[in-house]
Amino acid sequence: MHCVANVKNAVSELEGVSGVDIDLTAGTAIVNGQFDPKIVLAAIEKAGYTAEKSG
Repeated sequence: MHCVANVKNAVSELEGVSGVDIDLTAGTAIVNGQFDPKIVLAAIEKAGYTAEKSG
């Protein structure tokens, strides 16, 4: 659960993010709000994880 907390904390702090739901088993994160997806991806990668935008 440590990695879930790392990603959730990194993304939750970003401007415009109103919620983050992480599914560790599926390896996905759903981010809600009005934000720049590039900034979210960069925050996840800075936390030490790989990320890509879907949809």
